[in-house]
Amino acid sequence: MKKYVLGLLLLAPTLAFAQAPTPYVVKGQVGQLSAPAKIYLVYGPQVLDSATLKNGQFELRGSNGWPHSAELVLERQGHLREGMRNNIYTRSSPERVSLFISPEPVTVTSPDSLPKAHLAGGAQLAAYQRLLASTEPVYQKIKVAGQQKATQTEYAVLDKEYTQMAFAFIKANPTSWASLEILGQLRMTTPPRYEEVAPLYRAFSPELKNSPPGRFYGELLQGLKANGHQN
Repeated sequence: MKKYVLGLLLLAPTLAFAQAPTPYVVKGQVGQLSAPAKIYLVYGPQVLDSATLKNGQFELRGSNGWPHSAELVLERQGHLREGMRNNIYTRSSPERVSLFISPEPVTVTSPDSLPKAHLAGGAQLAAYQRLLASTEPVYQKIKVAGQQKATQTEYAVLDKEYTQMAFAFIKANPTSWASLEILGQLRMTTPPRYEEVAPLYRAFSPELKNSPPGRFYGELLQGLKANGHQN
């Protein structure tokens, strides 16, 4: 579920709002790997940055429009494997880890492989990790449902369970960028109900509301209210 939900962001319309660049730093060590091993910072199909490892060490620096989730992908042979499967964009590397990039530096450490890495950072990364941890049980249920060829009704029950978990996280973390991100992603699977999502949005900090995705969602809410989609 966590990878599925992360991928939903790719379906969102382009956000055409101006925003000052938000810097990020991701650095760390993965064993003692050196060239040709490379680590990539990816956001959906977009490669934000990459670095060749030297004695296991790497550092990525850059800027984005606003803080958001991303993935680190390790390719031991250097080449990023990607393509299409069932009309869905995929990356085949099993060595990956989810993280959250923001002005708070992130440190990644592992004795041998990226999936075993420990991530340390600030409040935004910690909140995102809590979100992933809270939805992990539903993610496992989704995996089992796929293996057992569940019905649409059974999937709908799991979607509802995930949505309620996400709403609880958002309510408890109104200053977290992960809250804004997941609220925007949820609209891609379940049509938002104004009376449910408007209070969550109103509780967000001014920083979140004034960001490009925050203003985009605010306009969405105004449209729902104007069209009477409140039930």
